[in-house]
Formats: sequence, structure tokens, C-alpha cells
Amino acid sequence: MKIIAVTNQKGGVGKTTISSHIAFGLAENGHKTLLVDLDGQGQAGIYLTGDKDLIRRPGGADRLFSQDWSRSGVPSDATGHDNLFLLHGHSDLARLDESRKPEEVLRSRDGIRSGLESAGFDFVVIDTPPALAFRQIAAVILADRLVTVVEPEEKAMSGLARVNEVIKLMRAKGALVPDFAMKILLNKVDLRVSEQKKVVEAMQEKMPQLVLSLVIPARPGVVNKAYSARVPVWNVKGADKDFSDALRRIAAVVLE
Repeated sequence: MKIIAVTNQKGGVGKTTISSHIAFGLAENGHKTLLVDLDGQGQAGIYLTGDKDLIRRPGGADRLFSQDWSRSGVPSDATGHDNLFLLHGHSDLARLDESRKPEEVLRSRDGIRSGLESAGFDFVVIDTPPALAFRQIAAVILADRLVTVVEPEEKAMSGLARVNEVIKLMRAKGALVPDFAMKILLNKVDLRVSEQKKVVEAMQEKMPQLVLSLVIPARPGVVNKAYSARVPVWNVKGADKDFSDALRRIAAVVLE
């Protein structure tokens, strides 16, 4: 079993689109996949289920950190998609940042991971809120792979440097799993814009071990259509092939 955490340090970068499509792709390839939506806005869960009332329904993603779930099984929500299950996000999740400590997750990590594996999950994808608090740090502690989603902007460089320092500190403290790897995914990219192209090339040159060569184009229209239809972009009629293919490849590239 592998856990993939998807994070960022600001909103609006397309994190939910990326995490959802990683989950869609894994599930369509026959892997039993759980999407954990730790973002209080609950958009990933609404995307998968179409149920807008999820954000007002407690007992979702916070179950991941409960003390008894491993004995009773993972009480996940069905999504209507084969092999794809959900622990939904809801508006009460922010309380975790005030009431829980990352050290608790570190102590219970083996039990959490063992329970997920016993439930038959091949992959767990965790969508996180855009804030470096308990929920995001807990996801990193649990993860085998961390995908940091950023847009091609100059200011993203300084933000990524801070993230990298946090990861180095957590590694030094033994807070990461042995095979942990961090990857940076550039999203909403338009290489026809010279400024964006320069940023992409600079980031790939300065951080070649971190920045993926795969970049995701900006196609907001088709993303909105996919979201409304509750399907991955590649199932939207007339969707751009390059865009669809890029989204299909994310999980494989991250897991390399």
C-alpha cells in the first residue's frame, strides 16, 4: 500500500483537481483507492459524489485519526466509481488543527497504515488544506509520496524553499517513512506565456530532483465540465488529449 499526500501553501492552485485525478486514475487501473479529503471545503468529496451536503456531515476524513477505526474497519463513503472510496471533508475539520498534535499521528502511524492495508486499499490519496497546520503535517507524516502543487510564478520559488526546509527538519527528526519522496508538480501551465516558460525552466533546472518534468496545462473549462459530470477529464467529450493524457500520467510519474 502507498499513501500519496497532495499539498500546497496557497489556495486556488488546482490541488483538488490533481488529487482527484490521481485517485480516478489509480481506481480505473484496478487499484482499490481511498481518497481522504482533509480540506474543510470538501470539494474533492463533492466532485466524486455530487453530494453538496457532505461538508455539513461530520464523521468523514477525521475518522482517519480515530483510535478505534482500525478494529472496526475503514468506514468510508461509496462514490459510485469502481474501486474508489472516500473519507469526505466537512466544515468541522478545522478543529483538528486546534485539538490534535502531529506527534499523535507519528505514534499511531503504523496502526493507521496497517488498518488501511488490512481494509484492502492499494492506494490512499490525501487532499489537504492550504495551511501548514496539523492536517497538512499529519498527511506528510503518513505519506510515502508528497506532491506539492504549484503554479509557475516567481513567488512559488520562495514558498517551495520553506516547504523543503520543513521536510528536511521532519526527516532529521525521523518523522517520515523510510522511502518518503517529495515531488513538485507544476499546474495550470501555459508555455506560450514567456514568463511562465521561464519559471518552469528555472525550477526544473534549480530543483531537478524535486520538480517533475510532467507539467499540467491550464484548461479551466474542461475541468469545470468534468467536475459537474463527476467524471475524470479524460471522460469528458471533446477534452484536449494532451491535457487528459497529462492527468492520466500523474500517479505513475509520482510513484516512479
